[in-house]
Amino acid sequence: MDRVSGRALWIIFVCSLLVLVATAVAADMITTRYASSEHWVSHTHDVQTQLIDLRAALLSAEAARLAYVASGDETQLPVYDEAMRRVPGELDLLQRLTADNRAQEQRLAELRPLVEQRLGVLQESVDLVKKGVSDREQQRRFTETGAGLMQSIRAVLDAADAQENILLKQREYLSAKTYAWARVVLIASFFATTIIVIAAFARVVAELRNREQAEDAVRMLSGRLLRVQDEERRRIARELHDSLGQLLSSAKMNLDQLARGPIVPTNAQNHELITTSVDLIDRGIAETRTLSYLLHPPLLDEFGFGSAAKWYIEGFSSRSKIDVEIDIEPHFGRMPEEVELALFRVLQESLTNIHRHSESATAKVCVQKGGDVVTLTVVDHGKGMSEKTLQKFETTQAGLGVGLAGMRERVHQLGGTMKMCSNAKGTVINVCIPLVKRQSVPQRSSSSQLQESAKQRAATSTS
Repeated sequence: MDRVSGRALWIIFVCSLLVLVATAVAADMITTRYASSEHWVSHTHDVQTQLIDLRAALLSAEAARLAYVASGDETQLPVYDEAMRRVPGELDLLQRLTADNRAQEQRLAELRPLVEQRLGVLQESVDLVKKGVSDREQQRRFTETGAGLMQSIRAVLDAADAQENILLKQREYLSAKTYAWARVVLIASFFATTIIVIAAFARVVAELRNREQAEDAVRMLSGRLLRVQDEERRRIARELHDSLGQLLSSAKMNLDQLARGPIVPTNAQNHELITTSVDLIDRGIAETRTLSYLLHPPLLDEFGFGSAAKWYIEGFSSRSKIDVEIDIEPHFGRMPEEVELALFRVLQESLTNIHRHSESATAKVCVQKGGDVVTLTVVDHGKGMSEKTLQKFETTQAGLGVGLAGMRERVHQLGGTMKMCSNAKGTVINVCIPLVKRQSVPQRSSSSQLQESAKQRAATSTS
C-alpha cells in the first residue's frame, strides 16, 4: 500500500470533517422540522378537543336548563351555572388556539354572537322559572329559539371541525414524510460515520504496517551499511596494496639496489633504475589521486557539479567501456554545496549500478536547472528490474541495496524527490532537488589553479 502524503491526509481529514458537519446540520434541520410538524399535529388535536369541549359545555347547559324548567328542581342550578361559566372560557381558549388560522378566526367571529345569544336565551328561560312564572308557551318559544341557534352553532362548529380534519391530514402526512427523511438522514449519517471510521482505521493500520516495514528496513539497512563500510575499507586497502603498495615496493627495491652499489652517474644501469623508480612513483601518485578523486573529487569544490560530473563520466566511460552521453549546459553555474554533493553521489551510485547490474552498453545523463529546482535524470537500456522488486523498494525502501536507499535518503533530507521507473527496456532514475538560497562559494581563478586542475584531470584520465 502506498504511503499517503501529509497534504493528502489533511484533505481526507477535512473532507471527513465536512461530511460529519453536513450530516449533523442535515440531521438538526430535519429533526427540527419533524418536531415542528409534530407540534402542529398536536395543536390540531388540541383544537379538535376544544371544539368537542365547547359542544359539550353548550349541551350541558341546555340539558340542565331543561331539567330545571321541567321539574323546578334547584339541584340542577349548580350544574347549569357551571356549564354557563364554562362556555365563555371554552370559547376564549378556542379562539387563542386558532389565532394562527385566518379562516377559523372568521368562523369564531361568526360563532361568538350566536353563542352569546344562545346563552342569553337559556338565562331568560331560567330567570323566568326562578320568578315563579310557569308559562309553558314562553318556555316553548325559548326552546325553539335555542334550537335554531344551536343549529347555527353546530353548522359553524362542524365547518371548523372539518377544516381541522383537513389540516390534521396534511400535517400528519408532512410529519410522516419528515420522519421518513429523518430516518434517511440519520441512517446516512451512521453509514457515513462508519465509513469514515473504517477508512481512518484502515489507514492507521496501513501506516502502522508501513512503519513496521520501514523500521525493519532501517534495521536491515543499518546492518548492511556496516557490512558495506567494511567491504569498502577492504576494497580501499586492497587497492592500496595491489596498486600503490606494489609500485612503492618496486621503487624501494630499485633504490635499495642503488644504495648498495657505488654511485656512478654515467652508469646506464643506474640511470635505468632511477628512471624506472621515477616512473613507478609517478604511477603511484596517479593511483593515489585517482583513488582520492573517486572518494571526493576536488573539482566538485573548485568548479562545481557540472565540471565534476563531466570529469567523472569521462573516467567512468574509459574504465567501464559504457558509452555515457551527458546533456548539461556548458555554463551550468554553481549550486549550494550540499545539493552539488548529493547530485554527485546520486550520479556515482546510478552509474555504478548500471555497470554492475543493468548489462547496458549505453547510458544517458541529463541535468537541468530551472527556476528553484535542479533535476538529474539517468537512463540506461539494460535488463531493468521486476515490478515486484520496484514496488517493494517504493513501499519499504528495501530490496534494492544500500546504495539506492542511501540516495533516496540523501535526496529527501534536502527536500527533494527521487523516482524510479523500470521495465525490460531499461531503467530511469529521476531526482529533483529544490535550490535553497545560494551561498557564496569560494572560487579560485588564478592561472596556476587552472593549470594544476588540468594536470590532475589529465593524470587521472590516463590511469
